[in-house]
Amino acid sequence: MRVLLVSLNRETFPTPVMPVGVLHIAANLRTAGHDVRFLDLCFSPVPAADLRATIADFKPGLIGFSLRNLENHVMTDYRSYLPEARDLIQTAMRSTTAPTVAGGASFSLFPCEATAYLKPTYGLAGEAEHTVVELVRRLETGEPVGDIPGLCQWRDGQVVDNRAEQITDFTQLPLPALDLFDRDAYRAAHATWGVETKRGCEFRCAFCAESAKHEHYRLREPRLVVDEMEAAVSLGLKRLSIVDGIFNHPADHAVAVCEEILRRGLKVRWSGGLTPVGLTAEILDIMKRAGYSDASLGLDAASTKMLRVYQKAFTADDALRAFKLLAQAGIPFITNVLLGGPGETMETIAETMSFLETIPQPRMVLFAMGIRIYPGTTLELLARADGWSEGDQGIAAPRYYFSSALPADAIDRIEQVCRTHDNWFTPRKEWELFRPRS
Repeated sequence: MRVLLVSLNRETFPTPVMPVGVLHIAANLRTAGHDVRFLDLCFSPVPAADLRATIADFKPGLIGFSLRNLENHVMTDYRSYLPEARDLIQTAMRSTTAPTVAGGASFSLFPCEATAYLKPTYGLAGEAEHTVVELVRRLETGEPVGDIPGLCQWRDGQVVDNRAEQITDFTQLPLPALDLFDRDAYRAAHATWGVETKRGCEFRCAFCAESAKHEHYRLREPRLVVDEMEAAVSLGLKRLSIVDGIFNHPADHAVAVCEEILRRGLKVRWSGGLTPVGLTAEILDIMKRAGYSDASLGLDAASTKMLRVYQKAFTADDALRAFKLLAQAGIPFITNVLLGGPGETMETIAETMSFLETIPQPRMVLFAMGIRIYPGTTLELLARADGWSEGDQGIAAPRYYFSSALPADAIDRIEQVCRTHDNWFTPRKEWELFRPRS
């Protein structure tokens, strides 16, 4: 079957994100014998026209739409990507009788709601490398599709979904179809290719949609990780990022990936997120020798109270030790801070900011005001206890938790403090300094 895959992500601030997930899907469809064309709308000045033209030229039997993000995740300047995505999907459906299917990482957080809003023929939640191939096979043979894992479809006037699939054997997955996208355009915009070393997370941060799944790590064999890195480097993608939330845990797997990079003599620069849990000078040393060049350490808070609320697995002392280790290793780093969670006060914010004054200075401290509420998280339970209804966290009108104990001028006061530090950034300050200029 001819399958057209469309990446709907058009956000380029602060840098565009390479279409990693959809190119993995493309590779699986190709391996199954299908003719795949990829349309990336990220840099398109006329996306609807480009979509219509591609459909007319390619004449696909199925069109798959990938949604990386549904929104920009900024409470103080919220923007939804859904209206444009819906318009483009409907443009496709007016241009062809071929069925459409929507999926992607953020789509899978709200599969029924997203399907109802976007109105494709089908939705496909979860890890879709295998299930999309099965969907295409059944569409070709005319078999019923209703029991495919992760499938979302209309039934009796509402959207229902099947339990999504989790992939455990990564050896059955081909390398992504790196030849299908415009690598030069992304390199020019300072984007990096994202590589997974694992899926899932064992930490239970109160706000994280990933933690709500309560699953263990599913580790990708180091040789497979470095196979992908090697393939990317061979095509000129020499700056990579590890897209796991946390690279260094479990530590033995992180070390094994680094050892495989060193064994092959692969020359590559890569970045990745870290946790203070289990971080040692020895781990950072082998990471640096393997090409690790930039770190992101998710602090989230340094107040003892807020670290407990967020269910972090480390203390402020653990974080301080980790920052010192990064400085000693000579690895540049950034850190992220969440402000406004349950019970946050100006006193707990001051505690976190005082801590930030004492650490080896990061390249950037990125402050987020308010925390997006995702279904199934501890934060959602706390929000309901505060009187927020279940419907307050859907995709059309998302809710952000911002502590009622904070004064009305809290955000302005935080902004003022951040403007006295060159390397402290709120979303507003970051946009003012780095927004695209025409």
